[in-house]
Amino acid sequence: TSVREYKMVLDICKELFPDYNSKLELIILGRPVNQKGFQIIRQVREHRSNNHNIHIVDGSGNNKSNDGDFIPDDTFHRVIAESDLLLNPLTASHKQAPGIPNEIRGTSKGTGIINDSIENAVPLLVPQEFEVDQAIQTHTHTYRTREDMLSIIKSLANNKSRRDKLRNNAVQNAMKFDLD
Repeated sequence: TSVREYKMVLDICKELFPDYNSKLELIILGRPVNQKGFQIIRQVREHRSNNHNIHIVDGSGNNKSNDGDFIPDDTFHRVIAESDLLLNPLTASHKQAPGIPNEIRGTSKGTGIINDSIENAVPLLVPQEFEVDQAIQTHTHTYRTREDMLSIIKSLANNKSRRDKLRNNAVQNAMKFDLD
């Protein structure tokens, strides 16, 4: 299975961008890899051909995904810090070999999205199964279904005061942590 549900996100974008293109921008931070990655890149190109505000930022120094270099730290942190929302469409669990317990992302398997959210004081959107620490719940939205994700994104796109409140909560929550 795929680690992230990019197809669902891109399908939502296909639905949203005709009406919300001026309010939304999707940045995929890092080059999608393997066969599924090539499908994602094709979908992004299709969106861009329809003037949808979707980009892939990779380590090649441009917004094309033709290079496997790591994203420079300053670019990575700048893109995250300038974001209104970090969306990590992780699949909830990852099957292991027989006899080995499944990994549950955010519980038995860590992810950097929490640190990125705290370090840069950026609100977060993750699957409902993802365990979210109580200290950051006031700047975190969770979704269970595609419709949940769509509703949350629409609501945030249409409500600047709600986005501002989430950002302020993220700033307040970030002050509770020492990530050094």
